[in-house]
Amino acid sequence: MLIQVKNSDKNDKENQTIKDLVKKYKKIVEKMVLNELLILVAIKIHQVNLEKKQLLKNYQLIIQFTMLYFKNKTSHWLRYP
Repeated sequence: MLIQVKNSDKNDKENQTIKDLVKKYKKIVEKMVLNELLILVAIKIHQVNLEKKQLLKNYQLIIQFTMLYFKNKTSHWLRYP
């Protein structure tokens, strides 16, 4: 009977150790997944910022060409009243 109790204690300790290890690794895996998600979010934000910059450049070019067009259109009006 004593041997069974000792084995039971040993099994309980091993089970507790295994549970502790599982908890520890679960936390590590959760942190890794969270880090991966944060990296993906950062990449997406960077892509969106690049797209915004490109759109802004496109709008600036459109405005510049529009201003040049109207400047050329109105300049001959000013020359010949």
